[in-house]
Amino acid sequence: MIKEILARRYAKALIGAAFQDEIVERITEELSGLVDMLTDNMELQQVLYNPAISPLKKIKILNIISEKARYHEILSNLLTILTEKGRTQIIPDIYKSYNELLDEKREIITAKLTCAEELTKKEIDKIVKQLERISGKHVHIDMTEDDTLIAGVKVEMAGVVYDGSVKNKLAMLRKELTGD
Repeated sequence: MIKEILARRYAKALIGAAFQDEIVERITEELSGLVDMLTDNMELQQVLYNPAISPLKKIKILNIISEKARYHEILSNLLTILTEKGRTQIIPDIYKSYNELLDEKREIITAKLTCAEELTKKEIDKIVKQLERISGKHVHIDMTEDDTLIAGVKVEMAGVVYDGSVKNKLAMLRKELTGD
């Protein structure tokens, strides 16, 4: 929990600086690349996350990465601060929070759409338009298939579940008939 709170604070500061300097897209790409690098390179991860390795050595490594990748000064400074405070392990959490805050600023909401079978583009567009009407925001769909739904769709958006699946309708009918 503390890790998420810290990550959100750093992300909020980073996004504020990025908007102020009008470099949001650049910072987003650089931060994404850094997180991908950490995910793909276990050795780098072990060095940066190891408390036994001095912050100075970590800063030197991050400076080399920053120079080669040509990170903006704002991101380089954040990495130095995180290293000095022993918080490099929250970089992926910062990235996650950063994207969430960016979506909030752009009024984008993610809806989890679960369907029994693959939907056509036309069907997806119709669902997106309806969800945008309900939320008043742009909707990004995260879609998965689940054949146990039998037919229909189930959408989870902003903590609310809209279940139009046959499985749910059958469960409601069973409940109504049995009185459970």
